[in-house]
Amino acid sequence: MLTRKKVRGATRKFKALVNNILEQTRMFPVDEKSREHGYWNTGRMPYDLLDSTKTPAKVKRAFIQTLVDRTQHFICIKPKDEKTRVFASIEFPNLSYSAIEVFLSDKHYSNFFERNLEEQTWIPLPPHRSIAKEYALTIPEGMTVRGYKEICIWEGRRFVAELWFIGEIE
Repeated sequence: MLTRKKVRGATRKFKALVNNILEQTRMFPVDEKSREHGYWNTGRMPYDLLDSTKTPAKVKRAFIQTLVDRTQHFICIKPKDEKTRVFASIEFPNLSYSAIEVFLSDKHYSNFFERNLEEQTWIPLPPHRSIAKEYALTIPEGMTVRGYKEICIWEGRRFVAELWFIGEIE
């Protein structure tokens, strides 16, 4: 008989994860390296907590809501004189690949959603699907939500994921 054991240290790990996100997003990224690349993100999250099948849904929901809230924070504090776009990218089943993305110009942003390549394709999810409804998320006014089914071919293997983008997408 299979048992579903608790994730050890889930509360401690989740608090550390949230504190890491808060620290990374305290100030808007305006360093020279980000300017040079035209892009910044929070980077990959610790996978042991987020990608475990034993992690409670409420922890995963709280993580996603934290990304949405910090995306809103960045939108509020970003420089007003630039064409900067900020959004959260959420990936299932690999929630640890989720991040806050910042594009510092339209030049870099314009190609991001063009993914109709042989090795990577994004197919829009049907309009009745909603990550906000499925995870009871609070999406701030003015933020757009868009979902895709991603199909990747990597070294002869096929990977399928679900991607959600929340923020300044339009």
